[in-house]
Amino acid sequence: MQIKIIRTNDTRPWTEHIARNIGVKSAKGDYVLLIDVDYIIPKKTIEKALTFTGDRMPIRRRFGVLNQDGDILYDYDTLKHWGVKDRWLRKDCIPGHRSQFLMRKDLFWKLGGYDESLDGKWHYVGGAGQRFWRAWQASELEMSEDVLDVFMFPFGKFCNSEDRENPFGLFHELKRE
Repeated sequence: MQIKIIRTNDTRPWTEHIARNIGVKSAKGDYVLLIDVDYIIPKKTIEKALTFTGDRMPIRRRFGVLNQDGDILYDYDTLKHWGVKDRWLRKDCIPGHRSQFLMRKDLFWKLGGYDESLDGKWHYVGGAGQRFWRAWQASELEMSEDVLDVFMFPFGKFCNSEDRENPFGLFHELKRE
């Protein structure tokens, strides 16, 4: 697996859709794994992704806390300590983003990629990824019954009111003082 930083001379307002299309175009392998950069990816998720041979596999987003030993903790007591709301503690996962998945690179383009003409403009809910998502749902491509797990730190809207600022959390609502 290789991670590559791509620089372009593209002057359009950047969005995740332009970045995803450019990333897929520059990918060297047969598969692409598309996720948000601020997630924790466990080793077993990487290993599972590297051995996948199907068409596409969904990603399950879960809360997790990375401890000082490098372990991802996602048990009830740890998440409760970090202030996660009870309604989220009872769930196995958090609603995922539709734009996160593992897929054969050629199928990404077969489904049309993301519509870059809509990027940087105000448009309907679902935006530039809506066409891709509809093609994904309508396709007869094999969807793995297996799932890749990625983890995100608990943050503001998922935490109780007293933990809204979530001093333990990272990325999404980290105060920049």
